[in-house]
Amino acid sequence: MTRVIGTLTLVLFACAPACAPDDARPAVEAGIAASAPFGLDPALLPIGTDVSDMLIVSSEGTERIGASTGTVERSSLGSRAALRFILKQEFPLSTTTDTLLVDAATLLPLRFRHTMGDLESASLDYGPDGRITGRVQRMGVTTVVDTTVSMPVLDAAFVQPLVAALPLEVGYAARIPVFHFTAGARTVSVRVRGEGSLAYAGSDRPVWFVEYEGAPGRVILLAIDREDRRMLRAESAIDAARRYVQATR
Repeated sequence: MTRVIGTLTLVLFACAPACAPDDARPAVEAGIAASAPFGLDPALLPIGTDVSDMLIVSSEGTERIGASTGTVERSSLGSRAALRFILKQEFPLSTTTDTLLVDAATLLPLRFRHTMGDLESASLDYGPDGRITGRVQRMGVTTVVDTTVSMPVLDAAFVQPLVAALPLEVGYAARIPVFHFTAGARTVSVRVRGEGSLAYAGSDRPVWFVEYEGAPGRVILLAIDREDRRMLRAESAIDAARRYVQATR
């Protein structure tokens, strides 16, 4: 069975307090940092691999439900400089792998791929004219994606690692347009709730506490290292008694 998603125009916009001036942020090459939308700065993005444990925490104890491996590496798409994001989440009964290529200068998405065993797969290609095309396969149903957005968007599956490249400071807040391979176009919100310290690897690390709302009512609290911009912890409520925690090793 095949379904087609028709043309869609996104009229949402990002908003934020004034970002840090260009001369106060690390430079990549002349003009590159200023060309990135939403205040994203490629120079702030940590390159490398982090492994984290996925946990369910309650008053009864902590249960490890899987592991997550996230990688950011330099790549290319044809002659275009790019960065590749790879996210692999391993659970006892399934493994999910997401891959995203973004433009190295703007961090805007170019190509997205997703697999969840034999149950689900998706491929999206982001065109320079705002057109997003691809296919999503779920439970034997194929959906053809052919959508046009009117302004830059981020890929919804990789907003969390891109938070590190935003001009974070206490008081920063933004609503950012994104595209999700099943939910389509929407906005997410990011807000720096404060700063403090987090015990990590035998020492106290200086962090920003960042609230990320990827869907209405689903708020994830991120702890972002203020020095190297790595995400050290993510936490969200499952229900009144349980919390989901992703803790970087």
